[in-house]
Amino acid sequence: MFMEENERKDKDKKKAFFKMVPQTSKRIKQNIMLAVGLVFIVVGVIVTAFSYSSAESFKFKPSILAILLGAVFLFFGMGLLQSSFVIFVGLMISLLGVPFFLAGLEIIEIIPIRMIPYAMICAGGSLFISGMYKFHKPRPSYIFPSAMLIILGIFFWLFSAGILSFSLTTFTSRWLPLMVLILGIGLVAVFYVQQIMKKDFPYMEEEKDESLEDDSNEGVHHGGASEKEGLNQ
Repeated sequence: MFMEENERKDKDKKKAFFKMVPQTSKRIKQNIMLAVGLVFIVVGVIVTAFSYSSAESFKFKPSILAILLGAVFLFFGMGLLQSSFVIFVGLMISLLGVPFFLAGLEIIEIIPIRMIPYAMICAGGSLFISGMYKFHKPRPSYIFPSAMLIILGIFFWLFSAGILSFSLTTFTSRWLPLMVLILGIGLVAVFYVQQIMKKDFPYMEEEKDESLEDDSNEGVHHGGASEKEGLNQ
C-alpha cells in the first residue's frame, strides 16, 4: 500500500512538471502583460546596444535569435507552464546570447576562457531566480548550488581576467587542500546546527511540492462542499 502511494505521488509529480496552467480571463490578461513586458525588455536591450555601437556591420546574428528564444522560454515558463526548469533554461539562453550579441556590435570582445566563468555566474543567478519563482522564498536546494556557482564563477574570472597576479595552477597546488578541509568543516557545522535548531534553522523546513498540495487541498474543499450539499439535501 505504501509503495503504491509513493508511485502515485511520483506519477503526479511527473505530470505536474510541465502542467499547463488553466487559462482564465484574468490569467490571459496577465500573460498579455507578461508578453508585452518581455518584448519591451528584448527590444530595449537590442536598441540600446545598437545605439552605443559604432560597428559598420553586425555579426553573430544567431545571438539575437538566442535572446528571443530565451524570452519565449521565459513566457512559457512563467505564464503557461509555471515551471522553474523552463524559466532556468530561458534565462540561461538569453544571458549566454547577450555577450555574443554585444561582440557582434564590437562593443566587447569575446575571450573564450572568460566565457566559462560567465556561464557559471549566469547558471548560479538563473538557478536562484527560478528557485525563488517556484517557492516564493529562498530554499537550500537552490541557494547553496547557486551561491557555489556564482562564487566559483567570480573566482575563476579573477584568474581569467588577470586580476590576480599568480596563476590558477599555483593557487590550486597551494590552497586547494585547505579549501577542501574548510568546506568539509563548514558542511559538518551546518549539519550539526541544523540538528540542534531543527525548524528554527532558516529555510530548512521539509520541501514539498506546493502545487500538488494546492491541488489536494482544492480536492478536499470540493469534496467537503459536495458532502455538505448532500447532507443539506
